[in-house]
Amino acid sequence: MRRVGGVFDVEKDGIHFCHDGKLSSISLETNVHPGFMTDWQPPFVVLLTQAEGMSVVHETVFESRFGYVSELQKMGADIALYDTC
Repeated sequence: MRRVGGVFDVEKDGIHFCHDGKLSSISLETNVHPGFMTDWQPPFVVLLTQAEGMSVVHETVFESRFGYVSELQKMGADIALYDTC
């Protein structure tokens, strides 16, 4: 979250995510623990649709994890899938 310009606070009833200013694009690769969990990838991609510039997300755990991308495109997200790195 900090890499894209956001902040978070851990509270007793959950985690509060926010940002002050613009979000930055990043390159991200999912991985098994202790890496970036593949379960976090879909909500993080939604966050990245609000970032300035082009982000790259490489999914290494589940082949069909990007099934939600077509729905984001229908909502106007500028997002594309590639089957090679």
